[in-house]
Amino acid sequence: MTMNSVKPTEKQRKAFEIKMDNPDMPLGKAMGEAGYDKKTTLNPKQNFVDSRGVEVLRQEYKNHLTELGLGPEKIAKKMAEWIDATKISTSLTE
Repeated sequence: MTMNSVKPTEKQRKAFEIKMDNPDMPLGKAMGEAGYDKKTTLNPKQNFVDSRGVEVLRQEYKNHLTELGLGPEKIAKKMAEWIDATKISTSLTE
């Protein structure tokens, strides 16, 4: 089966979205909120991260960011700028 014929399940899509919206949430918890069985959530790497459906979701997300002009080079450049930035305090309340 090629990656093009793989379609993420609704649970995969929902768990992926929950995790993206809540980056600090443990993946197993996001999976549980998406409707995965408790036993399945105990091994998120094997049962979620390594699945072909989730790989398709990651690629879709990467493609969407690229379409928005947020490719890896631009993100790396901006991060370097932020790291080297000097904070200018212009607020009277700071």
